[in-house]
Amino acid sequence: MGENSFREDWSNNEREAQIVHSSHAIVSEGTEIQRFRLASYTITKVGKMIPPRRPQFGIGRVVSSVFGPSYGISVKRVEDAYAQAFGMPYAVLLPSCRAGICWALEAKITPGTPVLCTAYTCAVVREAIVRSGGQLCLVDIKEDGFLMDEEAVKPAQTGNYALVLCEIYGYTHDLSRIARQATEAPSVRIVDMAMAVPTREHFERLSDNDFAVTSFGVGKCMYAGWGGMGLTRNGELAEMIREMRDSSVDRCSFIVLLRRCMQMMTKNLSNAPVAYGFVRTVKGIRNAVWRHSMPGSVKPMIKSVAHQPVSSKWYVPTTYIDRRLMLHNLKHTDQYENHKKALERRYDDNFEGIGGIIRPKPSDHVLSHYPIRVSSDVRPLLKRYLLKAGFDVETLYFFPSGFLKSDYPNASRATVEVLDLPLYVKFSISDVDRLCENIACGIEHISKSYV
Repeated sequence: MGENSFREDWSNNEREAQIVHSSHAIVSEGTEIQRFRLASYTITKVGKMIPPRRPQFGIGRVVSSVFGPSYGISVKRVEDAYAQAFGMPYAVLLPSCRAGICWALEAKITPGTPVLCTAYTCAVVREAIVRSGGQLCLVDIKEDGFLMDEEAVKPAQTGNYALVLCEIYGYTHDLSRIARQATEAPSVRIVDMAMAVPTREHFERLSDNDFAVTSFGVGKCMYAGWGGMGLTRNGELAEMIREMRDSSVDRCSFIVLLRRCMQMMTKNLSNAPVAYGFVRTVKGIRNAVWRHSMPGSVKPMIKSVAHQPVSSKWYVPTTYIDRRLMLHNLKHTDQYENHKKALERRYDDNFEGIGGIIRPKPSDHVLSHYPIRVSSDVRPLLKRYLLKAGFDVETLYFFPSGFLKSDYPNASRATVEVLDLPLYVKFSISDVDRLCENIACGIEHISKSYV
C-alpha cells in the first residue's frame, strides 16, 4: 500500500472513456478544423451499432413514469421500500453514491484520517474521499481478481482509519474475514455496491459500523435516472447523513423535472442500436474539436479536487420520475438477475477454449459486466476491430494520475488489459454470440497481422 498526494484529471473516468484516443486533428490558428482522421468514429459506421450500456426499461416506461400520478412517490416511501426489501433498518435516498460516501466519512472521521481504498475504481470514489477531508490511501487489488487485496490491507487496519470497499463489477468482499483480521475496527466501513444488482444476501453481511451504497446512475444495473441509496444498521449514522443531504440538496423545481424528463428520454433513444452509431460519431467529432482547441495542456493536473466546484451529482435532487423507476427496479431485480446469469453462462460457453482471453472468475452474485482480460498490446486493436464490427466495448477504469504504477502493479495491469463486455438487460443471447465470434476473429486477425 502506498500513500501519495491526490491529483485528479480535469475529467472523470466516464468522460475520459468517451474521448477518441485514435482520432487526430490539425487545427489552424483559429478554431477552423482543416482535417480530421477519426478512426473510431468512421462515418460509414453510423448505422446500427451495439452500445456498451442501455437502460433496462424502454421509452414507454419512461413516459408512463413521467405522466403517471406523482402522489405517494415520496422520498420516504422509496427509502422504506428499499429498507424492507433488503432487510435493513435504515435507508437514505442520496443524490449520488459519491455524495453518500463523502457524507458517511464526514460523519465519522476527522480531517487527515487515513481512508483505505482500492486503486482499481472510478475517479468519483477518490473524489468523495478527498472532499471528506480524509487522507486517500490506495491499496492494490488481487493478482487474479478485481477486489482490494485483503492481505495487503491487513497491516494498515490499525489506529484511526476508515475503509472504503468497492465491490467492482458486483464481486463481493468477505466482510467477516476483513473484520476478523483487523487489529482495530475502522471509524466507518463503507461498502460500495454501486455496480451490483442488490439482494438481501448483499446486506446480510453488513455489521453495525457499515454503510452500504447502491447506485441508480447512468450505466448501473439499477439505473433509474438519478441518485443512489445508502443503507445501514446504524440509526445515528443514517440520521447524520440524512441531515447532510437535506442541507445540501436543492428543492425539486419544475426546471429539474423538465430537464430530468428530457435527459431520460434522450438517454433511452440515443442508446438504441439504430441511433447509437450516429450519436457516437457526433460526440467523437465534438470531443476532438474541444480537445484540440483547449489552450495549453489537454489534461491540466490539479493537486486536489477538494476546492474545486462540485458537479450536479452532489446537490440536484431526485424527482418523482426517478423514484417511480426505483420502485419499478425493485420489483424486477429477479428478472434482471436471471437475464444476466443467462448471458454470463453464454459468454463462458462461447469463450471456452479460445486462446488469448482470460475469463472472469465465477462470482457469488451476478455481475454488471463480463470483464475479460487480453494482452495490453492487443486491447486497443481489438476495441477498434470490434467497433468496425458494430460493437462499442467500453473500458471502465483508468489508473489514477499522481500515483506510481509500480506501487500498484495488479491494478495498473488491469487498467490496460480489461475489456468490459455488456451484460445489460437488453443485450440478447444472439448479441453475445455475435460479439464472442467477433472477439475470436479479431484476436486471430490481430495475431496474424501484428505478430
